[in-house]
Amino acid sequence: MLKSIFMVGLPIGLQSSLYPIANMMIQANINSMGTDNIAAWALCGKLDFLVWLLVDSLAAAISTFVAQNFGANQYFRVRQGVRIGLGMTLGSVIDISVVLFFWSEPLGKLFINAGDYDILPLTGQLMRSLSPLYFLYVFGEVLAGAIRGTGETVKPMILTLLGTCASRILWILFVVPKNRTMLIIIYSYPVSWLLTAICFIAFYSMFKKNKLQLS
Repeated sequence: MLKSIFMVGLPIGLQSSLYPIANMMIQANINSMGTDNIAAWALCGKLDFLVWLLVDSLAAAISTFVAQNFGANQYFRVRQGVRIGLGMTLGSVIDISVVLFFWSEPLGKLFINAGDYDILPLTGQLMRSLSPLYFLYVFGEVLAGAIRGTGETVKPMILTLLGTCASRILWILFVVPKNRTMLIIIYSYPVSWLLTAICFIAFYSMFKKNKLQLS
């Protein structure tokens, strides 16, 4: 029993522990861009937190749903649940993204003092650059959760570490030095989301064909 717990939980824990390494490198580069950029990016984090909470929560729910139905050999329900869950998550994230795209500056006033309103234009610029791309994050999280729900945790961990962590580190090391701007630095996020999405869409397609075809 203990071995089974470690086989499922350890890869997820390892993945979570390695995430901060890449994010610290990104934050270190943001810190070199001046106090206005640091403050604007911190405000962006307060505005888009709903995206991360929503996606992580629905991915966990989908993982639980898949685990129950996979254990009962209800593979059709697994496929259907993943498809519907993916659609629900995408729809919700797109709705939030639209709000952030058009109203990030007025919403930002809820989190800062009037004396700091000068960072709102920069915050709006960052949000308008990122918000159309938040939907890419959905695929990596939801499909990873679905695959983990079947008991397969090592391969999702590897795909996430390569698509997300490794790509961000490589972006910071090789792309940012050629054009050190705030937007180039934060584009490490959507680039990693895109690569991770491609990896998981391809892997889930093969996984579904091999493991989820019997009904």
